[in-house]
Amino acid sequence: MTPPEGETIYTKGAKPGPIADLKLKDWRTVVNLKLKSDIGFAADYRDGYWETSDLKSLIHLGLENEEAFGQYMKPNIFFKFFQKLGYLTKRNSIKQSKKNIYDHYDLGNDFYSLWLDRTMTYSSALYKNENETLEQAQINKYKNIIDIVNPKDICRKRYL
Repeated sequence: MTPPEGETIYTKGAKPGPIADLKLKDWRTVVNLKLKSDIGFAADYRDGYWETSDLKSLIHLGLENEEAFGQYMKPNIFFKFFQKLGYLTKRNSIKQSKKNIYDHYDLGNDFYSLWLDRTMTYSSALYKNENETLEQAQINKYKNIIDIVNPKDICRKRYL
């Protein structure tokens, strides 16, 4: 980890595992991690307050050490209260919905490409067997939708 002051701190776990780096550009990341947990950490990544050369490895490191980092992954009770207040003020309306969608989903394609397949589909998949990849399961879902909708039937009726 490299704090904003610039002197890198190296640590090593008791067991072999993922290797990752984290460069803090602003100490607010630590505060937001404690107050807002993983939501604050993700927002700070989006806003450029920290960076890493390999986001996938950093997430893997965090998941492998979930027990040690668990205390930081639970939002502070005060944040939960203010989050609920914020939610009540951001109810969907025609004017507010565009901002709500942007705030919730705009983490960028680089972020989502770490766990989504080539189709970049952000919804459930249809696995026909346990050996299928996520990409094949997404294609299965689309084929199933096409079978249900039956666009050939719709097109034929439209042109009659």
